[in-house]
Amino acid sequence: MEKEYPVTTESHHSTDLKEAIYYLPAQFDQTILCKALKAVYDEEGKDLAREWLFKTKNNLPKNFDEFWDESNLTTYQLQFPDKYLNDSIYSTAKETGWIPKALRKGKQSKKPPSKRKLQAVSENLQASEKLYEQLTQIKEDQLEEKEKSYISPCIRNMDGACYVHPFMYKKDIPDDREEYLKLLIKIVDCEVIVQEAIEHIIDQPGQTEDDKEVRYRLRLSNRLDKDVITIATFEELTTKTRFSSFLVSKGFVKFIGNNDVFDRFHEFLINDQQYPTVKMITSWGEYKPGEFLFENGLFDVNKQRFYPANEENRIQKGRQLLVCPTGSELVQPPIISMPTDDEASARFLAEKFMMWESFNGRVNVRATLGYAVACLFSRDIKEQDGAFPLMFKFGERGTGKSSSMDWFMSLFGYRNGNRQSVSKQNTIKGLIRNMTLPASFPFFLDDYRNHETNSQVPDLTSPILNWYHRIGTSMAKKSTDNQTIDTRMKACVVMTGNDKPTDPAVLSRLIVLNYSKFLKRNELDMIPNVVCSTPRFSEFTALVLKDYENVRGFFMDFLDGNKKALADQGFQGRTVNNWSYVMAGIQCVPYILPDLQHWSNEFGALKTEIYEAIQKEEALQKESNPLHEFFDTLEHYATQKVDPNSEFNRRFFVLDHRHFRYKPFEAFTDANGKVYQGEVLYLHPKRIWYSLQDAKSDVTRQTNLNTLEAKLQNSSYFLNNSVQVFLTKSIDEPKESNLRCYVLRVDQLNEKGMLQELIAKAKEYEQQRAGRLSA
Repeated sequence: MEKEYPVTTESHHSTDLKEAIYYLPAQFDQTILCKALKAVYDEEGKDLAREWLFKTKNNLPKNFDEFWDESNLTTYQLQFPDKYLNDSIYSTAKETGWIPKALRKGKQSKKPPSKRKLQAVSENLQASEKLYEQLTQIKEDQLEEKEKSYISPCIRNMDGACYVHPFMYKKDIPDDREEYLKLLIKIVDCEVIVQEAIEHIIDQPGQTEDDKEVRYRLRLSNRLDKDVITIATFEELTTKTRFSSFLVSKGFVKFIGNNDVFDRFHEFLINDQQYPTVKMITSWGEYKPGEFLFENGLFDVNKQRFYPANEENRIQKGRQLLVCPTGSELVQPPIISMPTDDEASARFLAEKFMMWESFNGRVNVRATLGYAVACLFSRDIKEQDGAFPLMFKFGERGTGKSSSMDWFMSLFGYRNGNRQSVSKQNTIKGLIRNMTLPASFPFFLDDYRNHETNSQVPDLTSPILNWYHRIGTSMAKKSTDNQTIDTRMKACVVMTGNDKPTDPAVLSRLIVLNYSKFLKRNELDMIPNVVCSTPRFSEFTALVLKDYENVRGFFMDFLDGNKKALADQGFQGRTVNNWSYVMAGIQCVPYILPDLQHWSNEFGALKTEIYEAIQKEEALQKESNPLHEFFDTLEHYATQKVDPNSEFNRRFFVLDHRHFRYKPFEAFTDANGKVYQGEVLYLHPKRIWYSLQDAKSDVTRQTNLNTLEAKLQNSSYFLNNSVQVFLTKSIDEPKESNLRCYVLRVDQLNEKGMLQELIAKAKEYEQQRAGRLSA
């Protein structure tokens, strides 16, 4: 007959054990605990076990009743219960300060466990567990994840949340999903999935290497009622506080856990998830030499290959994934139409361009197409000549200038022209920021208005001077190392307007195309035939890119010849360069579209028309420029018109050394920040104006002093408007007054042929100054 063992042990255990278990750390083995309680208290120990688990914040094991039933001491352990309880329970409890009731003396009472000692015992228990875990990990290190017997400590997205997953043997994973999740530590109440990393390339002016800023496209989902796809910046993933704010802004609970847990979570996001890295390019067009970017693909002229974009507008080029910038609601990226049959495409385009020519005239349309070709080589032109001109289409309402510019924009793949209005609501800063998007591609400013006659529009004089040289803006940065925020500008600016700029410096930087022909009814009926074809106009650019090097060779050869031809016609400075680019582009078109070969035969006659158009424009500019009229009047009254108050033996002019002065060398910084050193002319506008009013000059009735001063300040001659200079006080008194004068550049005046006689007279006065003052 089998020997029976008592269910309970000696009587003192019933008192000591229920006290000793509360001196055990929370990490104590639950199996040992339950076996001891069951051996001493039988079924009453079940409630004691539940209470201990609750007070130590342990999760109740899955199927606790079955777990309890299986918690039995072995036959050997039941023979020596004192030894088992002492080795497994009491010895550990004594380390944290527990004393058996029988050993307490006098007033010595039960004390709570020492927290410091509990921590030490807990660490010892964990150390042994970790050692065993580490040995297991080393042993199974070479196995695949599915073959390992354990799950390593990690961060995991599971069931609509993100958890800290502790080391766990797969055999210990509960079958019930809810019980399994209770063993994990929730840190975010949604799954945080990195879909892709987006590298924003930052062009650094003057640096050979570009900087980059990385952002992450995240999907936040709780698999119930919230599913958010958003972009997180690197700042929002840097600290727990910022990421918590980010989560709350998307409708989720803030991050749960300390900084150490967040560091592990950050590593989980960046290193443990599989996601592609996408380069977000900052501009479309020729964003790199020889590489032209569009929303739907990239054309590499060096490899003569087009890389199409996928459905998500990602462009696979080698190992790189590129994305064209999305632009804004006002400025959309271009979409190129790649021809399937080059010959058929060339015939189609030639037919439409001839129809376009019938609407807007030969010079205007051919110059527009020539400018389009020049745009594709504008990077080389800028490097060679330091500037690239703006195209301006001028004409009254209804002459087709804006529609023609829309068609020009469609040559590059722009839909609906991408027009930008020029108004005070559309600020200069906003325009310049949008101008960073195209590189060597056009940027369209529609409906230009003169700020002198319309107070609701900004003054574009200075910006146009900068755009010609592709100068952006620079702004001081709040830092201690003199850093600046630079906004680059690489666009080819094109404009239309019912008004035309009047400043000569601005006009010298424009290719002005005059639209004076109003469309007839039969022509208006034909326009839809062109409009519906404009989505294919970008095939023209595609044909140029496919034969880029050859077309570029033709363009550069034609360029030199046209510069010489324009110079031989007596044109000077920027006019020669500006129109030579257009004319070289026109000569390239027959090589791109063979059906327009007659353009080559007609180029001689076209050149004559272009010369006449330039001469007519220059004549109009001179006639309509009040500043130049003022200069002519000024020179007349300073070198020819004798003051009626002078005597026959002491004649003097209406304007003389009382009103202006010459100096052979001065140094000034102009509006662009460049230092000018050389000859200068000082003028006192108020003295000059009052003298002209006294002489009843016509110019004082045609304009006013404020307008002239504004035009003077916006001209290329201007250096400063408030420099103190000594001028003769009175013709009868050999003394001088210290007056604030305008300063003009003599080199610019000489280049435009302005005030030459007056400058000569001012030099003469300067030589006589010493004798005049000593008289």
